[in-house]
Amino acid sequence: MGAAVLVIALVALAVAAGLRPARRPEIDEFASATGLHTTATSRAFIGYYLETGRRLRTLLVLSALFLPALVGEALGVQRDGFTIAGQWVLGACLVGTLWAELALTRQAGRRRAASLEPRRLGTYLGRPLLWGPALAGAAGAVVWTGVPLVSQVGPDSAGFS
Repeated sequence: MGAAVLVIALVALAVAAGLRPARRPEIDEFASATGLHTTATSRAFIGYYLETGRRLRTLLVLSALFLPALVGEALGVQRDGFTIAGQWVLGACLVGTLWAELALTRQAGRRRAASLEPRRLGTYLGRPLLWGPALAGAAGAVVWTGVPLVSQVGPDSAGFS
């Protein structure tokens, strides 16, 4: 009984920590770590971003911890069948990630603001991801250029008739 109370208390603390609003020091730390020059509007957005991200991560972790057992119990799956429940959790994680991307696009409000900082892909992506699509496209073009040559070679020209 004592262990159950301890687990419930720890879960309650984790949920409370995940649902709390972003504090001024967190916003300042985020702004200085990313080199942002902030205004009141951007500080409000950073706070919203940090709060929403933390809440969605808390929801994702809690669902990953408890959802497999709940789904397994609901489906009547025995202990050895938790791989099916694990697939459901993976699906929930993917949905949570999509939800986070859609929810964190911009803060809703009367006044809209845009960043005038130019963005470059090299800041976000490594060299393999920058050059990979171009190289794959070039390789595909080379292969497709050779397709007419391969189709002209048939059983008759190879001497298999």
